Amino acid sequence: ELEHEVEDPDLLKGLFHVDHLATRIRRHAENLAVLGGAVSRRQWSNPVTMTEVLRSAIAEVEQYPRVKLVPPMDGTLRGHAVADVIHLLAELVENATVFSAPHTQVLLRVQHVTAGLALEVEDRGLGMPDHEQKRMNALLSDPDQVNVAHLLQDGRIGLFVVSALARRHGIAVRLQSNIYGGTQAVLVLPQSLLGTDPDAPPSPDAVPVPPPGAVHRPPVEAGIPAVPPQSGTTRS
Repeated sequence: ELEHEVEDPDLLKGLFHVDHLATRIRRHAENLAVLGGAVSRRQWSNPVTMTEVLRSAIAEVEQYPRVKLVPPMDGTLRGHAVADVIHLLAELVENATVFSAPHTQVLLRVQHVTAGLALEVEDRGLGMPDHEQKRMNALLSDPDQVNVAHLLQDGRIGLFVVSALARRHGIAVRLQSNIYGGTQAVLVLPQSLLGTDPDAPPSPDAVPVPPPGAVHRPPVEAGIPAVPPQSGTTRS
């Protein structure tokens, strides 16, 4: 709507920038809510395409111009899981951008696998020592082992949020090294979270339903200057 109502390109860019900042602030506020066990108020009643889910996640990341979606991006996600999957994906993509050089890309892929739908977030960054990667994977598989108070003191709650949201929906998440020396985060959405293909013909016994509602997401066109990666190899 802004693109149609605002003619000044500089003003439009500024409005997009503010909207993007508001989106990121909301995600950080939701991080604290997740720590308290709260459920997101953002809800979808219909399945949402993975393209929309991925773009919405990227739009919540500061250095989003660096993120590249690798086609195809087939599949849909059931509405009740959309908000949490967007959130945990945004956390993983944020980590990938922070721990890699600003001139490199972060790749986001989707592929159907036997267990469901696999999403891969891959960077060309600093990588992780084996012991740190093992510790982070232990956190991702069992968030209960973590002292939340210590995480808050350190300001590193991103992977805890990923772990908590993943467990809520039965999503498997794992970090592994890639051939480039960086890190690849892999998460598998189980079949129970996947919706039906909106382009697939209905079965003879299917009851007609209204088309899915439009999914709102923050604009991803306005550029924000990339920032240098933080030092160290400990991910949030």
